[in-house]
Amino acid sequence: MRRASESPWKGKSLLAALLALFLLTLAVLAVGCGRGSSKPSGEAEESESDAGWSGEEPYGDEAGGKEEGLTELKGFGYGETTGGTEEVMVLEGIRFGDHATYERLVIQFAPQAYNPHYGIPRYRVRYLTPPYEDAEGNPVLVEGKYLLEITFNGNKADLSPPESYVQVYTGPDEFSPGYTVIKEAKLVPAYELNTMILVVGLGSHAPYKVQELTSPPRIVVDVAKP
Repeated sequence: MRRASESPWKGKSLLAALLALFLLTLAVLAVGCGRGSSKPSGEAEESESDAGWSGEEPYGDEAGGKEEGLTELKGFGYGETTGGTEEVMVLEGIRFGDHATYERLVIQFAPQAYNPHYGIPRYRVRYLTPPYEDAEGNPVLVEGKYLLEITFNGNKADLSPPESYVQVYTGPDEFSPGYTVIKEAKLVPAYELNTMILVVGLGSHAPYKVQELTSPPRIVVDVAKP
């Protein structure tokens, strides 16, 4: 009689054990699925658009590291900035990127085939008051209330081959990122040989910072968001 009275409890114990095992299996599966849906550690948080860019994707050293608050941005200002060397480089591409606290403009260069020198071309970045006229006296209409002029030593073609030049840059002369600050940009005729000018229209009088990056040579202009 005692054995008969204990059999229901044994069945309940077995059922409870099976239920616990089932719940544990569901918990393990849920944790595994959660890990699989997370973003890989090597994936960039933000990507740059390749508007006007027909070359490679932006390089890793243009990511700018951890985004900082506007009050923590260092090296930004309004004054004229110069740098680079006397080398004449070949324009390879222009691209733009929109980040959390700033907007980015990248001008990338390639060396001349028959010139062993390799580096950042001489450049100047400064604010100018509109209206703007190019070297031929033609008015340049650019969207934005403020103008940032970027002048650099470069050409669209490689002029070093003795037989004839080689066209390198085949991209557009006008760009319309349409960002909060950087509205539009245009390549315009320059006053001197082996010199190029990029006029950038801005929606606000924002501080900017210029960086020089290598491999390949690039001039990077970051404009702070308001």
